[in-house]
Amino acid sequence: FKGLVLVSTGASFIKRPGFEFGTPRARVRVMVEGMRKDPEETVARFYPLNFTVSEKTSPEAKEFLSYYAPPGPVHCTEPGSSSRPGCYPVFNYKEITNALVALGAVDLREEAKTLSVPTLLIHGTEDAVCPVEAGTALRELLANSTLEYFTGSGHAPFITERERFNRTVIDFINTL
Repeated sequence: FKGLVLVSTGASFIKRPGFEFGTPRARVRVMVEGMRKDPEETVARFYPLNFTVSEKTSPEAKEFLSYYAPPGPVHCTEPGSSSRPGCYPVFNYKEITNALVALGAVDLREEAKTLSVPTLLIHGTEDAVCPVEAGTALRELLANSTLEYFTGSGHAPFITERERFNRTVIDFINTL
């Protein structure tokens, strides 16, 4: 790899000793249990967290929330859907739940210290899924990194600030 771009992330998803910027472990357990009992309701509650109150009114956020509303993206077998960009099969809630369990188990703080490849971190300052402080803490662990704050953005600046996001990534790539 010549470079790495990380968006709206930290070295750990959950709070841990020495890392107070994550989601409380109990909240992750509630999310996992919700995915097992009523995945559609859990997903419906989660997706709006990706956007700030003002972002939710944007056409991009509305499209995302509509497209990914349960039971998930369109069936790729529907007429004309196979040519639609981003056409994926209906969500596999078991796999999403397993990914959430894995996300809660991973702590990459030590591994992050060993990464030397140029890294661009992009983080919305109003991220309700992964607090901006987690991105700042990750920046401190990565020796060769830059953190670009998207002021006022939530968890998905690649959706709500597409042009700025793309320009930021392209500018980073051009430095490699």
